[in-house]
Amino acid sequence: MSQTTLTKEEIQQSLMVHDHMKKAAQDKVDFVSKKFAIDKKRTESMYKDMQEKEAQKQAIDNMKIGEYDDQFYEDLIKENDEYMELAAKAPCFLHKGFLDKIPFFAKNLILIGAKSGQGKSTLVSNLALLTIKQNKKVLIITNEERVADVFNRITCLIKGWKYANHSSFTKEQKDTFREYFRILGERVHIVADNYNGMSGTTTTLEGVRGILKQAHEKGEEYGAVLIDYYQNIKSSTEFTHLDEWKLLDKVGDMLEEYRLKLNFPIILLAQLKPNAVEGEDFKYRIERSKSIYNRCTCAIEIVANYDEGTSDFNIHKSRFNSAIGKTITCKYVNGLYAEWIEKEEAQNKHVDFMEAAKEKNKLYREQNEGT
Repeated sequence: MSQTTLTKEEIQQSLMVHDHMKKAAQDKVDFVSKKFAIDKKRTESMYKDMQEKEAQKQAIDNMKIGEYDDQFYEDLIKENDEYMELAAKAPCFLHKGFLDKIPFFAKNLILIGAKSGQGKSTLVSNLALLTIKQNKKVLIITNEERVADVFNRITCLIKGWKYANHSSFTKEQKDTFREYFRILGERVHIVADNYNGMSGTTTTLEGVRGILKQAHEKGEEYGAVLIDYYQNIKSSTEFTHLDEWKLLDKVGDMLEEYRLKLNFPIILLAQLKPNAVEGEDFKYRIERSKSIYNRCTCAIEIVANYDEGTSDFNIHKSRFNSAIGKTITCKYVNGLYAEWIEKEEAQNKHVDFMEAAKEKNKLYREQNEGT
């Protein structure tokens, strides 16, 4: 019986087919492994969600209404005394026109809603400047702007410059922007997405929770935390199965938790629907999720009047009942709310801090010269 001898080319082709089949088999194993990991993660997420709901139901079923012990009353008195003291020492929100209207102090979640281009980023920079003028630090969690833009906006408010056409800034102005990064960084702590190369820092539920947890555990004495903005917290590494509006509900739960824990107020910026029906209730105009309205202690809508150079702050909800339904109109000059610059001394409130920071910055440059 004769044997068939394969040619060199046939052997090479056979080996290639074998390698291809081996790779295809390995790819299939890898695919099945990855699919299992995804299904496992989704199932665990759904299971955890179910456990939380069952635990909530169990807690409700086991409530003992009206059974108060001495510890209950002691805790209640302490909590009430602390809240009253916070309210008594509360600073103004923007200016004196907001006194007794906006609860700008700890244990409050203040929702600021506006359509695109109506002044959310401008408000963030104004509130940041207000806070450092009060000799306090401010924490800004942004998934909307670059860190440099946030610093630049505040610098422009201090200098009276309009932050619009970037190409129009002079060399001297650009040098000032660079100098103020380090100066403002003493008091303005900004966390943006991809912070230190970590994707999802400010766009995931876990990222924002981690920032607030760290601020709480470190006992940071911030004047406020500003989150810009709500709807851009749009994913979760833990609850991967949730629709976007259900995820935003989870974000609301988390903010409610930290509203009660933190020793400073949370200011939450939110997008309003661009084509809302005239006269529609405010909470139904919040894009993608209205549930945050139920959790906030104050809700304000910003409406810009560009022709008049003013912004209307419509108060839809507040702990101060007499403020509900009121509108406060603020003039602004180059983005700075005008009430702050009516008097010369108002412009100079930040001078001591800024001068000290400049000296520190100068010392830093001298120490690092040539390195």
